[in-house]
Amino acid sequence: NSGIDVQSLTKPDWLCVAYADWLLGLFRLCVSATQIHKGVLSKVGCVLENVLLLEYLEAVVLSQVTKPPALSYGELELLCCTVNLFMIKLACDKDSVDKSSLRLFRHLSHHLVALLPSSMAHWTHQLLSQAIFHPTLYWEVENHGADWLVEADITSLSLREPLQSASINETSGTPPPPPPLGRAVSTLLTRAFQRLSSIRSTYLNVFSECVCPERQLAQSRHQALEHPMAVSSFLLPPSPGPLLPLDWVLLPVIAESNKRTISAMIPEESSTEVVGIVTGTLSFLLLLEHTHPEVLKSLAVGSKLARLMCIFLIGGDLFLDGGVHDLLAALLRLYCSEKAQQSLDLSSPILGLASFYDLYIEFLAQFAAVSYGDRLFGCFVLLPLQQRYPVQLRMALWGEYPVALRALGLTVDQASTPMHSIWVTKQRKI
Repeated sequence: NSGIDVQSLTKPDWLCVAYADWLLGLFRLCVSATQIHKGVLSKVGCVLENVLLLEYLEAVVLSQVTKPPALSYGELELLCCTVNLFMIKLACDKDSVDKSSLRLFRHLSHHLVALLPSSMAHWTHQLLSQAIFHPTLYWEVENHGADWLVEADITSLSLREPLQSASINETSGTPPPPPPLGRAVSTLLTRAFQRLSSIRSTYLNVFSECVCPERQLAQSRHQALEHPMAVSSFLLPPSPGPLLPLDWVLLPVIAESNKRTISAMIPEESSTEVVGIVTGTLSFLLLLEHTHPEVLKSLAVGSKLARLMCIFLIGGDLFLDGGVHDLLAALLRLYCSEKAQQSLDLSSPILGLASFYDLYIEFLAQFAAVSYGDRLFGCFVLLPLQQRYPVQLRMALWGEYPVALRALGLTVDQASTPMHSIWVTKQRKI
């Protein structure tokens, strides 16, 4: 009756063309009503099953939008209200939600949290507190167990070897040797799933301390919920970009590393609090890599490895903690796979680092001082020495820190990368 072309509603931008404001008001009303009385959900929850709405959400997720101007403020708020209503439905009637919807809204939540500007701090906090760490969204672990996600366990620290089955060898009839270092990936994923509540608390604490103070968050909440008596102005401040950085998944580790850099104090023994922060961050990163790697595609492998290297610099013996050591070994194996190595580029600028060379110099100094000949630490040292990376990185070890070679006790089979990539140069003419 309104004269709107129904065929146009199948396009990704149909909301901003047709009636986005009307839908935003509808979803605000649905969220408010269901928060007052959960019984209303049976009457309004059907809006989440609308085919055109689901097609729009899938289009937003697949677009991989990384710049806020691509979506208006109203569209972003509408998407946040949609996720909020879905989480209310999930809490009230978990059995009525299918796996495809769980997968879609999990991806949408991660997509939004890295997209919202600083003026929408309230919605960012809502996503972190309600959606991102909700156990049901990681239904693969909850329903099937971690073994269903992992094709094989870690059988050795020889990261250049392909993953092998943990079953009995068909030719010899003998079981494979036990892993010399690190726990099985399935065990680590199970622990990460069980710790989602504490991991959520870690990220929320870092968000309030380093990203958005409580006063700013309260102001954003009053604006979003339209409390006129608590708001001095509804004008939005200029937004240079998203509130959270692109590598927000590693934000607690980044914050802890910055604390150590600013204070210039490295404790002799890692405190329980620091171990919990690092373990929780690495557990969540490992869980995402195995359950939903699509949300991490925008984060380069080099950035991930650089943040893992920063963990060795936070505390003198932090990497020797059993939980931290196991998680670092599992993630290193993941990032040393053939597919990940093809996209690894240490010569390009890395997010959050002024220079990877400076980080590697500091890393070598830490390795020579406190590594205790640790094999995992040594694998990280060898990784940037491949011939396809800048020669300055190799000169840093052979020229500036040859003392680190004394602590490098890795054998050829224990190296993280094939040795020919370190020794054999591509240069044909001198």
